[in-house]
Amino acid sequence: MPRTTTVRFCAFLLAFMALAGAFHSLLLGATAHLVLLAGTVPIKLLRLPSVLERVPYSRPNIYRLMRLGKFPKPISMGGRAVAWLESDVDSWLTERVQAARESVTAMGAD
Repeated sequence: MPRTTTVRFCAFLLAFMALAGAFHSLLLGATAHLVLLAGTVPIKLLRLPSVLERVPYSRPNIYRLMRLGKFPKPISMGGRAVAWLESDVDSWLTERVQAARESVTAMGAD
């Protein structure tokens, strides 16, 4: 193989291995730092264990809230693997905090 072809192949192989490593960590349940290009904003995906660390609910309760349309639904990653957008989970948490603060303020006004 000519030298330039070998260098290109090595660069491709390194990029492929980095992507495979990110996908592997995603499948294992770790927070994936998989960056998808959506404009210039990186998208972070969370697997269920990471969601459970952020949200004060059990797994069955999260899935019940999803059925009721009260919690963000995950994105299918293929097969049985799913992940939530970190921004969706953070927005849901922010809405819950705001609603709780508003109810406390309303109770204090009575």
